Amino acid sequence: MDRRFHGELLVLGIKVAAPTVWEILQEAGIDPAPERARVTWADFLRSQADALLTAAKNLIMDLEDAGCRARLLIRDRDGKTPALFDAVLKDAGIDVVLSASGCPA
Repeated sequence: MDRRFHGELLVLGIKVAAPTVWEILQEAGIDPAPERARVTWADFLRSQADALLTAAKNLIMDLEDAGCRARLLIRDRDGKTPALFDAVLKDAGIDVVLSASGCPA
């Protein structure tokens, strides 16, 4: 935490040594922030894929609530889109059409 405070003070133009910030925090009884848990790249990607699947499911529910029937969804060929995303839409009767290669976004 003392590094973050030190960095923010520098951004504000207040020049103070990092050990001084540490001493002030110690005197005030403020403990340093605990170390953050390490998140692996695989965990991060998995959470992003889960968010994308949730978005697909929410899209389907929103369309149903609005009484709309979508037959097609056109998307780019980005490899980051999991096949499960397309499968969720397919199960709802929505065909996924990939845009032409090199087609502008």
